[in-house]
Amino acid sequence: MKKIVKYLCYCLPLLGLAMGCNNDDGLSEFQPDTNKSGEVTLLASIENASSRASMIATGEARWLRNDAIAVLCNDNSIEVFTLDGTGETRKALFKGTVEGKTVGEYAFYPASVTYADGLLSYTLPSEVTATSAGECSLMAGKINEKNEVEFKQFMAYINLKINGVSSSTNKIVVSADNNLSGAVSVDVNKGMESGLPATAGDATLSILIPDGASSAINAIVAIPVGDYTSLVATAYDKNGNKEGETVLISGLTAITRGLLLSGELAVEGRKPIPGTVDVAGIYWATGNLEYEVGGQSSEGFAEGWRIAPHTAHHYHIASGGGDLKDLTDYNKVAHFNFGGIASPFDNKLESAAALATIDPAFDFSGKMYTDRHCTSATTDFAAAKFGDLAYWASNGKYRTPSAADFVALYTLASRVQATYTLDGFPVKGTYFTNPIDGGEPVIDTETVKELTDEDLQVGLFLPWSGRAYAANDFWLYGVNSIGVYRTSTVNLNSTVDATNGTIYRVSNLVEKESNSKGLNGAFYHAGWGANGRYAIRPIYIDGNYSPEPEPEPDPTPTPDPDPTPEPEPEPEQKPELGTLPSPAPVEGDWGANTPGGSISENPYGGGDL
Repeated sequence: MKKIVKYLCYCLPLLGLAMGCNNDDGLSEFQPDTNKSGEVTLLASIENASSRASMIATGEARWLRNDAIAVLCNDNSIEVFTLDGTGETRKALFKGTVEGKTVGEYAFYPASVTYADGLLSYTLPSEVTATSAGECSLMAGKINEKNEVEFKQFMAYINLKINGVSSSTNKIVVSADNNLSGAVSVDVNKGMESGLPATAGDATLSILIPDGASSAINAIVAIPVGDYTSLVATAYDKNGNKEGETVLISGLTAITRGLLLSGELAVEGRKPIPGTVDVAGIYWATGNLEYEVGGQSSEGFAEGWRIAPHTAHHYHIASGGGDLKDLTDYNKVAHFNFGGIASPFDNKLESAAALATIDPAFDFSGKMYTDRHCTSATTDFAAAKFGDLAYWASNGKYRTPSAADFVALYTLASRVQATYTLDGFPVKGTYFTNPIDGGEPVIDTETVKELTDEDLQVGLFLPWSGRAYAANDFWLYGVNSIGVYRTSTVNLNSTVDATNGTIYRVSNLVEKESNSKGLNGAFYHAGWGANGRYAIRPIYIDGNYSPEPEPEPDPTPTPDPDPTPEPEPEPEQKPELGTLPSPAPVEGDWGANTPGGSISENPYGGGDL
């Protein structure tokens, strides 16, 4: 039944004027049979809600195809009657079969309610979405001798207009000083007269925003009746950050049965964070994770660790591509095994995490452990030996992407093969962008896009920096032709003896419908297991960022008749950042011949946070 609280709607045809639809579809003169047993037909109508405030709609409710009601029989049992017709009308016929008993006094909506000793019981949902009926309304009505029933609204309703919805918007949480969800019960006759009474509490109701929603939508939700002193709607993004808030009620307000309130919520959208690019609702670092002995660290990172100084940078861009078999050390590294923190560079199995698949698949994003099986969690960066390398290296500022993060990237973003010329060397990779104006993602398998600095400001470029073989410690394969990126998620095909992390081969632009060697859109191979080494593009942990407050204007000084010169202030001393333990160097010659690319200054490089 598409009445005013059952759906989270993009528009409100059900609540607006008739718009060409007959309110009762010719049923006003229809005379149903008056059978009380056997094949029974009821003519059901819905009491309209009453408008309040600046209304967007009139509060007219309509039945929907496949609706059902619960009919009380004379033995206090329940029979379910289903709608006969296409719906979209305020009046509709419901048909059911009553054997060995007769139709009783009441009918209820939704059909999932329970009834005992005059009490109607129901569980108000804690979440509703645009793709779910939600069933967040509650109604009942008396059945007369003509088999007619008018349903009375037990609840009040909020029509919330939401503006500024973006791909990052996840949900709207409605909170109050009364419970908005959870188990409820009400005397049927009292409910028809005065509604479902609110109970004091903080149970909220979440309105989930579906992918692909338009920028302006309407959300209509039901709330119990009674006195409220607070009612607030708050928008959140996919990472739990607040995107906007509106106060719907402030101060003592009486909410009555069938009342229809209205309000507006402006979603502020995601704010730019320096050193990241926002694609698919995720703040991706502007460069891959890198380690260099004695190299410049990113701010707050462990010694030698950094976000690459440019989004296209990797240590071997000057090689021109192909396989590099002459590497002899870990002087400059941008490829890492699965879950290794103490020894993240080498191809020894004991240096990587070893995990059996669990349900759901194990994910160590943002977590650290002291043991290889990742059973002993730790928050001590000095004690961590396994887990999320990006989280450890950044001192908790970044994390390694999970498989779900790459699923979001492949699902929500457009992608194309691209090239960026860095210090004279063309770097190949895959370029991801948010769809234009919230449209459908575009997968372009024909074009090779030449990227500009402006492109790098709005999109995610993942260079094809190759992969390091599990079988060969220093052999780097497929530079400038293969782009493979680690996630923090165990592959579903893993075993404790042969752990495989889910990886994404971004140089395959088209997501396969069936991939026998991994998850859909992902890739794994037994020979590319936990001790194989791949690039990591870290994700910024949103909660770490707080914009600098706007400086307060200096007050106008009051002249002093006999001013005394103030002493010169001491220069501000910035606190020294502590250093984190770096992985132990591998024995042997560190070698100055490790191929590495130089990089010039660029305003769109991987700026530090």
